[in-house]
Amino acid sequence: MNEKQVVDLLKAQLNNKFWKILTRKYPSNSPKIREFLSSSLPYLPSLRPEIDMIFLGHSGQFNAVEVKFFKASEVDYRMVFYRGMDQALALFRYGFDNIALWHFFASDIPIDEINKYGAEAWFLIRDSLQLALNFSYFRVVEEVTGPRFQVLQYVNRYTGFSLGKFIDDPDFIISWRYGNPLILGGDYFTMKVREALFRQYFGGS
Repeated sequence: MNEKQVVDLLKAQLNNKFWKILTRKYPSNSPKIREFLSSSLPYLPSLRPEIDMIFLGHSGQFNAVEVKFFKASEVDYRMVFYRGMDQALALFRYGFDNIALWHFFASDIPIDEINKYGAEAWFLIRDSLQLALNFSYFRVVEEVTGPRFQVLQYVNRYTGFSLGKFIDDPDFIISWRYGNPLILGGDYFTMKVREALFRQYFGGS
């Protein structure tokens, strides 16, 4: 399994929970976005990174997720447990209401190892730095019908546990707890980038 496959499975499993889900979007490749921002801002800003997933909720909430997948060979004391943080933080300037970083761990990784390194990332993002970044980590579980993503829960810096639920369970609600401070503060630059993305991907402002 790789990150592309994880993203495709997530879209298929979560489609009924959102009004629309878009995957692998590259704002820098859009002439419409570049033209709008060139006419709205003093300069054309960097339109990186690409966006793994965009979620438009039934109430109009406009959210983005950065997805990272870890193989068993990558999970030890050398693990880049902060993988994806740079890309996730860059998504704030795109003007999404909420931004999340989701880590997925392969099915052959012991649950104790997953919880150890997943909890370490959670501790850094939420407890130490107190970033407005929604972080979650999941275990890939291979079932007869195909892979599913088991939700894991942070306890403290060193430990976590399984909630016993999967992300596609009908009664599991994906929560977006930490809003984008640039949107909450009404930053003009961010609002214009948001408008450009919304025009491109959803045909409106």
